[in-house]
Amino acid sequence: MGVDCTYRRAHYGFPGWGTLYVFGLSFLLVGLASLTLGLVRPWGETVPRWIPWIGGRTVRPLAAVIPAATGALALTLLWTTVFLFVIQEIFVLYGLERFKRVAVGACYTPFLLWGPSSPP
Repeated sequence: MGVDCTYRRAHYGFPGWGTLYVFGLSFLLVGLASLTLGLVRPWGETVPRWIPWIGGRTVRPLAAVIPAATGALALTLLWTTVFLFVIQEIFVLYGLERFKRVAVGACYTPFLLWGPSSPP
C-alpha cells in the first residue's frame, strides 16, 4: 500500500521470485487452513485407513487440542510482537503517514484476536 514500483522491484523482485513466493505461501496456508475442517467433519474423528499403522483408529482429542493450543499461543505472541515492536518500523520503512497508517492498522488489528479466538 503506497509502495512505488521501483522500491517493490528492488526489495522484493516483483514480478519474479517474489510472485512465486507469495503464490506458494498462499497455497500452503490455504491447504493448512483446510485441515481445520477435520475438527468439525467426520473424517477428523478417525484416521484415514490409507495411513499406515494408525489408519482406522479414533483420533484422540489431545492430538487436536495440543497443536491447536500451541498454534493459538504462537499466533498471539507473533502478532503482539508485531504490534509492539515492528509496526512502527514498517510505517517508517514504507513512508506511511496518516490515513495509510490507520488503514494498515485496521487491516492488521484483527490478527491480535486470532490466537485467543482459536478453539483449543
